[in-house]
Amino acid sequence: MLNFSPICWLAGWLVAALLFAGCTDDSSGDTGGLVLHLELANGAQIEEVSYSITGGDMTPMTGTINTGAPQSTATVEVYGLAPGDGYVIQMTATSTDGGTSCSGAAVFSIAAGVATEVAVMLNCKPPQELGGVRINGKFNFCAELIKAVVAPLQTSVGNQIDVLAIAYDLEGDPIEYRWTGSGGSFANPSAPETTYTCQEVGEQTITITVSDDGFEYCDCDWTVDIKCVDGSGGGGSGGTAGTA
Repeated sequence: MLNFSPICWLAGWLVAALLFAGCTDDSSGDTGGLVLHLELANGAQIEEVSYSITGGDMTPMTGTINTGAPQSTATVEVYGLAPGDGYVIQMTATSTDGGTSCSGAAVFSIAAGVATEVAVMLNCKPPQELGGVRINGKFNFCAELIKAVVAPLQTSVGNQIDVLAIAYDLEGDPIEYRWTGSGGSFANPSAPETTYTCQEVGEQTITITVSDDGFEYCDCDWTVDIKCVDGSGGGGSGGTAGTA
């Protein structure tokens, strides 16, 4: 069984020579011979190599070389070619997994009583191992925050601050809202209008962020400073955040 690398070329050597085949002389000098040897590099497995010889007035000669057995080589010896020019040797091989195919050809001449050496280059095409990607660009105009109202800006711990946000998307995409605070909690942090409850005394911030792509790239935000104080003293009511 032959092995070869799927990304390299294969080299075959053709040696044409006069074969005696039991004859005692070569006085006729009207035939020549062909000895073929194919050397393969390590890699994928080849169990059969096909060849075809054409040229002159001869009937095309085809055959296969079985290289499946251990230590087998891709060699063949052909006798009986008439002297002349324009002979063509075509060789093909396919790996056992069918993924790699090799092919090569060479032109040679036959001369009676003269050895002719011919090199055959078999180029191997490996199986596809890579893929491609088709990218279709699409523009998205991010949602824009156009109004935010927070009132009052100061209240006592445990009491509420009304918040309101309005956003606009040029393409009409759904808009998501996200409210965050540094020292309190929202009744519904994903609603355009909700309330914030102070839970700690001190300076705090309320931030509204809007997005039309799940906050992956598009985000438009605004931050408002507020103050939460101790509720032991008196004070007025919170009021409302206002309307759009």
